[in-house]
Amino acid sequence: MTEVLARSRRRRQPHRGQALVEFALLLVPLMFLLLGAVDLGRVFFAQITISNAARAGAMQAAITPASDAGADCTSANYSSNLIVCAVQNETGQRGASSTSIVIPASAITVSCQDASGAPTACPAAPLLGTRASVAVTARFNLLTPMLQAVLGSSTVRLSSTAIADQQQLPSPVVPTPAASASPSSSPCPKKNGKCP
Repeated sequence: MTEVLARSRRRRQPHRGQALVEFALLLVPLMFLLLGAVDLGRVFFAQITISNAARAGAMQAAITPASDAGADCTSANYSSNLIVCAVQNETGQRGASSTSIVIPASAITVSCQDASGAPTACPAAPLLGTRASVAVTARFNLLTPMLQAVLGSSTVRLSSTAIADQQQLPSPVVPTPAASASPSSSPCPKKNGKCP
């Protein structure tokens, strides 16, 4: 019996480190695939963020179409630069949760269209039948060289455009009472059928 154990040990000894070598050979491609998947997920997250930023800008442009100062959002120009501030706030540039996406004011384009889709100047106040369009473009830096080799560059250009109808509330109609020539008598509460 000891002879059988000795033979089986001799057979196993040359294969002792085989699993470790196979794992080491497969680790590098698996890490590249994992990092590529993470980088691709970051690209999709960036595209969703840019789409949301364009929608936020379009909704703000539908309310205040002329509020585009063409400069980055600061506390000094916030009230006159609401469209750019809405876009930049959506990406977290001004907030606590910062993303890797930075959209400068030069990458934000605001335009207006009439009901037929023809370009028109943006009015100072919302105008019924006019649409506001906000286009946002950003560059995203990749981390992995594998995706850089596939795409041909270390940066990816992402863009999104959103269109919103300008919102205009109707002016409230307040009825004015008509003036009468003679005063009218007011009804009085009757006690015992007589007015005092």
